[in-house]
Amino acid sequence: MIESNTKYKLIKLRYLLDRRGYKSGPFGSTLILDQLNMEGELMIYSPEHITNMEADTFYLPKERYKAMNQFFLEVNDIFFPIVGTLGKAKIFDSSMPKGMMNQRLARISPDTRKVMPLYLWRCMCEFDSFKEQLASSSRGAILEHITKEALVRIAIPFPKIDEQASVLAYLDRRTAEIDRLLTDLQSQAEMLEQYKRELIADTIIHGLDKSVPLRDSGVDWIGSVPEHWECHRIKNLFKLRKELNYLPLEEVEIISLYTDLGVLKNRDIEKTTGNKAHNADGYKHVYKNDIVVNIILCWMGAIGMSNYDGVTSPAYDVYKPNENLVSSRYYHYLFRTPKFNDECYKRGRGIMLMRWRTYSDDFVDIRVPLPPLEEQEKIAAFLDVKTVQIEGLTTDIKEQIGKLKQYRQIVIHDAVTGKIKVTEG
Repeated sequence: MIESNTKYKLIKLRYLLDRRGYKSGPFGSTLILDQLNMEGELMIYSPEHITNMEADTFYLPKERYKAMNQFFLEVNDIFFPIVGTLGKAKIFDSSMPKGMMNQRLARISPDTRKVMPLYLWRCMCEFDSFKEQLASSSRGAILEHITKEALVRIAIPFPKIDEQASVLAYLDRRTAEIDRLLTDLQSQAEMLEQYKRELIADTIIHGLDKSVPLRDSGVDWIGSVPEHWECHRIKNLFKLRKELNYLPLEEVEIISLYTDLGVLKNRDIEKTTGNKAHNADGYKHVYKNDIVVNIILCWMGAIGMSNYDGVTSPAYDVYKPNENLVSSRYYHYLFRTPKFNDECYKRGRGIMLMRWRTYSDDFVDIRVPLPPLEEQEKIAAFLDVKTVQIEGLTTDIKEQIGKLKQYRQIVIHDAVTGKIKVTEG
């Protein structure tokens, strides 16, 4: 909540609205999709348009304009979601297409004699106290929603109009400076992530010694490899495990596979996700150095080497390595490269993207590079060191981003509450 010693008095939102006040979108039955147009003059705004004006758009037929005019948006109206993701808003201005709200939106009409629309928008979207009050006033176990009665009771600091202008000028200047720093840091983090991907992809296919001549592998997705490397189908390097678990849950280590994180113990993840297994009967045995494959999401990189003995979901395939031929760590890196993931997609099948399965017979038929075992181990060791270094730098940058975002909130809070003196210069 807002501290009581703020410079500006607090005022509830209801006292800052003009005669048009608050209005939510029409009932769902009045905007049936098959009765709308794909093009026209009166756009139907949805929550997606708050952040992306290029989002899919429908238009109201002209014969329904009169019946719907109470839901039209006017210049300076602030429209926002009332269900789902709360806390976002947009000011309707003269440059935007003429339109109306859909069922998931509402709008307020600021009294511009009392409050500048941009000041009110900043409070609604960026002021921490407003967000806290919004969260405490919302309802719903699955989809959050906010009622008119709850929204208009939210209080914000209320400087005079000329002081609002000074606050806005100050915030425009200060937040622009912070946002430039945030953009630079985000760009650095993305460049490091891209460098890591490119380093892995190049090293895993071309090896560490760049002076070694290359030859065509004869496999489209692989391209050229060092001339002394071989290429084999996965089925010649790994064997599918079929051992099932019949021990009770408390006697086994549950192991899960995550696209971004790889193979982890469930008990290490439960603390942050709340995911908890209730039964391990029929789960598949996994041993250290096995490769675990999510047949539905392997085309997105959901493949990884296990560092643990345990059991995992029967929805996953588990592969035992031929340790005389392969280093599982090398193939952990290989199997998570975008080119290999694309090959999994090509070999997959399904009725929809998120149910796109790459079955074992298709997976093991994929041809992959086979460097000498000693070279595989050196490549994996090199990538272990380099990726830890890169991820360390990325973590440092992300921590800086987090601190800078916190500072941005402090700047907004202190300016809006009058804790600091703002000037337009």
